[in-house]
Amino acid sequence: MTKLTKLIAFFAALTFQSFAAAQALWGGTEYGMSVSQVQAQHPTASRPAELSTLYGGIKGLLTLPEIEIANAKFTPIFYFKDEKLVQVTLTNKQNSVQSVITDFRSVSTALRAKYGEEISKEMTKGQASANWLSGKTNITLFAMTMSDSAILNIAYQVRIAQDADKL
Repeated sequence: MTKLTKLIAFFAALTFQSFAAAQALWGGTEYGMSVSQVQAQHPTASRPAELSTLYGGIKGLLTLPEIEIANAKFTPIFYFKDEKLVQVTLTNKQNSVQSVITDFRSVSTALRAKYGEEISKEMTKGQASANWLSGKTNITLFAMTMSDSAILNIAYQVRIAQDADKL
């Protein structure tokens, strides 16, 4: 391999790594951003009153004031692992099972308008989920009803794309 070919291959690899590291999540954020970079993107971001931790030690370190999507109110939470942004979840804590069903339908319609048809969807008693893929970003809409309340989340992450790269 000539020096020029090696140089081109090296820069192509760097470009690919930069693209992977700069994978868009939600609200102008990118996978791998630091806490301070997310705060620069969203100056109103603050530490949540209650710290939430997901699987694998992923921590919700920043939150934004409530926003409205398709007539449903969501609180954005930015999740970090090893001080790098890995997931953004928009959380809607419902008080009514009927309202979460209505909101799931309207938010699904909005997500379809933006990302096209779901790559998967599942409905079981008490739960519903739908998944979209935008580039290497996985968008999951998840609803769960309990005896006296319900939740509706939209999660932006790179989980499915990372799994697909292993195939």
